[in-house]
Order: sequence, then structure tokens, then C-alpha cells
Amino acid sequence: LVYFGYSMFQPFIPIWFMGNEFNVRDLTESYDPMHSRIYYNRLTWADYDTNQDHLNAVRKMIYIRKKYKNLIGPSTHRLKDKPMVKVPVVGTQPDLPGYGYYNPSGDPVGIIVLGTKTNAVGGIRVKLPLAEMRLDGYVQYNFHNLMSDTITTLAPENGDEFVLEDLSAWDSLIYKIEPNWTFTLLDNFDSGGVATGDLNHNLAVRQAGSSAQYGYTLPHYAHQLTAIGELAMNDGEAVDLDANLMPYLASNFTVKVDGKVTTDWISFSVIGDVDNARHLSPMSFLVRAFGNDDVLWVNHGVGGSGWSMSVSQGTMDAALGSFNPHDWHTYEFRVAASSATSGTFGFYVDGVAIAPSLTYQFNDSTDRTLRWVNPPGGNGLWDNLELTLDVYPEYEGWAVDEGLAAGMNDARADDPDLDGMNNLVEYALGGNPLVDDAAVYAPVFNISGDWVTYVYNRRHDYAIRGLTYGLKVSVDLSGTWTDSGTAYETASVAIDSEFDSVTNKIDITGIPQGFLQLEITEN
Repeated sequence: LVYFGYSMFQPFIPIWFMGNEFNVRDLTESYDPMHSRIYYNRLTWADYDTNQDHLNAVRKMIYIRKKYKNLIGPSTHRLKDKPMVKVPVVGTQPDLPGYGYYNPSGDPVGIIVLGTKTNAVGGIRVKLPLAEMRLDGYVQYNFHNLMSDTITTLAPENGDEFVLEDLSAWDSLIYKIEPNWTFTLLDNFDSGGVATGDLNHNLAVRQAGSSAQYGYTLPHYAHQLTAIGELAMNDGEAVDLDANLMPYLASNFTVKVDGKVTTDWISFSVIGDVDNARHLSPMSFLVRAFGNDDVLWVNHGVGGSGWSMSVSQGTMDAALGSFNPHDWHTYEFRVAASSATSGTFGFYVDGVAIAPSLTYQFNDSTDRTLRWVNPPGGNGLWDNLELTLDVYPEYEGWAVDEGLAAGMNDARADDPDLDGMNNLVEYALGGNPLVDDAAVYAPVFNISGDWVTYVYNRRHDYAIRGLTYGLKVSVDLSGTWTDSGTAYETASVAIDSEFDSVTNKIDITGIPQGFLQLEITEN
């Protein structure tokens, strides 16, 4: 059965004949033509359970090949053009050489096949060509055993080696490999009670709970960890996280850090390979404790363009009650990526939105890290760094979170609360699918003179979720609806951290009657 599956997942054989998986004895036995070829043999019904198990396994293999046909399917081109790789094994060898497939474009995903006919006690150590498979750069990977439907999360050892534990013959034949998108970086800067200029001191303790440990580079001689567990930056220069956080920071993420100004100003940035200075980064802030009324600068937009937004003391006081840059505050970026280089982010202080929807555009897609800066003669303190990925749930995850029952009321077209908004509309507009709340979340409109104003809610990250919102108009319900998309959109204002309020204005001069509807689709 291992040989059968090992061959079936290869691209060489476009079709196969079933039957050879039954009752064929190992050819190491004394040769008996009546039992070494299926066409000389009848099924032994006394071995029904064994045959049934084998048949189910073959069915599973056929299902896997069909489901992942874009990767596994038969080659229609020269074999050398097939995106395949050799999968070397370190130490204990499988019965047959390992091989794998990868996706040459689009989502990073691979499939490997291991011919493990016998149990491999202690596991097999595979050496994956991660760069060639477009899977390099991640901290952890999910290995999905497609035969047993189990998933194991593994971190690479020695750069590209993975130990697959307790392999047992054919049920560990084939794995799907994808990056694990769960990523957390925490640092409380706990020095263990000593003041030290070694910014990487006590790293394992202070970054406990992180997906991986990362040190710091470019430390200035005057920077230190304080005895009470703070990052003290003194007399200028920068501190960088010694890590490239791509591709994680090409997705949605939140990064927050506590900071306070001692003298002059402090700054924190997400930087790239090109946009690698605080004033050039399209995602940075600076807190000032001197000079005019502007106490905050926030940079956004296109990288390299300089500071783009100032926030006054009065604005901060109105938002927070009072704001003193010499006190501890939590500063936060909430990022919704639309590509590896661009998207939107909200800037928050102490959990309050100061600028909830700003755009950013980096000039490179290969490097991202974090940078802290203060000026010559300036001093500041930092604490409690927290970076997490925000893998926003798709519809299915939302349905589970909202308490919908699978197969009963969780379909997109279902309307379990009978409020006229089906589940997809509730998901897109922010409603509760189990509460009659159409009066709160359904679109609203009004007519003033020759203008109709139409307002609806839209998710910040609608593009990432595959949602499309657009207006359709008609002058006669029995006639044709015209798809107008966002042509009438005039404003989009953040309601909260998840939704915007979108305003559309339509000129109805000379139109005696008309009809509008909001169309929401999901890719």
C-alpha cells in the first residue's frame, strides 16, 4: 500500500487501475504466481476487514490527489518544469526517497511524500528546501498529515530540519505544509533586578510567551536595562530589534509599547529596508515634551515623505482627559494590511483612537523590524513591548464566534433572527445574527432637496476578508438594476476599530422616483 500511494502521488502516472492493493503477498515470500499477481487471485473474503481498511486508505489517497490536484496532479509539461523538490532525510532513512511539491505563486504551501513502509521509531528528520518551496522565513510550520487528518506545529531545527515523530507506515505517507500564522513577540525588559548595558540580558525570561526570542542591535553605549525592568535610552542613537519580521508584518498585526519622555522626545517606528529612519517610515510616532503645542507627530502615507501629521496638546487632552508626555502611556498601531507593502493602520494611545484610519505604503516588501530612537541629549523609557498577528476570522470563524449552529443556521443565506438581514449581511455590517438589530445596523438614507444620502457600515479590512460592498440603482423595480459600486461614495469615517461609516450622495435632480440597494458579495 505504501508503494501504491508513493507512486500514485507522483506526476508520472495520469491514471491507474485499482485492484493490486488486495491480497498481494510480499514478493520476498517463495514465488507463487497464484498469489503474487492480482489477476491470478480472487479476493479472500475471510480477510474482509483488512481489505476494507486497505480500500478505505486507497479511497483516501484518491481523495487527496483530487483535492490537491493543482499541486499533485499529473504533469502536462516536461518533468523538469514541474514544481517538485527532493526531500532529503537526515539519519534514519525511509524505504523510498522523499519528494515534494510546492506552489510557485500565490499562497505558500507545500506537500511532501515519504515512503515509510516500516515504523520509524523516534521519527524521521527531514531537511526541507524551504527557500525553493517558497516557505522560508517563518517561525513555525503546520504539518498536516493528510492520511490521519492530524496537524502538528513544528519549529525548524538547524535552519531547515524537522522531526516528524512516531511515523507508522502508510498513515504518515503524505503531509501538507503551511506556515503557522500564529505569532507573538513579548518583551517586558525584565533585567532580573540588575542594571546592565547588555540589552539582550535575561532574554529568555523577559520574552517568555513569545513565538521566538529576538535580541537587539545597534545599542548605544548609554542605553541600558534598568534594575526595575525598563529600556532606558539616553543621549541619542537608535535601538533596533535584531530580526526581520517579514513575512509576518505583511499581514494584519497589532504592536503596542509603553513609553514616557524624560527629556526632549522619544520615537518608535516600524521600518523597512528602504524606509529605515523614523521620519522616513510610513508607520511611526514621536512624542514631544518641549516647544510648541504639538505633543505628538505621526507618520503615515508613502515611506520617505517625512512627518505627515501633528496632534496638539488640546486634542490629546480632549481624547484622554489629560495627557502628559512625561507620564507612562501605551502607544499602539493596529494594522490591516492589503498587501505586503501597504494597507491602513489606526494609532491609539491608552486604548483611545487618536487617528483610527491612516494609510501606509512601504517601498520594499522584504524587510521589517522595530526601531526606538531619541535625540542627542534626550532621554526616555520604554516597557512592555507586545506584537501579535491579527488573523481576522473569515465568515466561518465569525459564525462560530457568534454561536451559530453548524448545518442548522450558519449558512450565509440563513436569517435565524428573522430581522431581514441574512448572516452574510450581519457579518458585513456588524450585526448580531441571533438578535433582531436591523434597526441599528441596516443602511439608512434621507432625502434633502435634490440629494439622497445613503449610509452603511463597512469593515476596515473588507478587502482582506474578500468582501465587496457596492450600490445598485434603478428607476423602476421591474427594470434593470445598474451596478454603481462605490461611485457615489463621498466619505468613510471610522466608527470603531473594526468598522467605518460609509456615506454616499446621489444627485436626483429631475428623477421622479428611484430605488437603491446595497449589494454585499464575498469572494
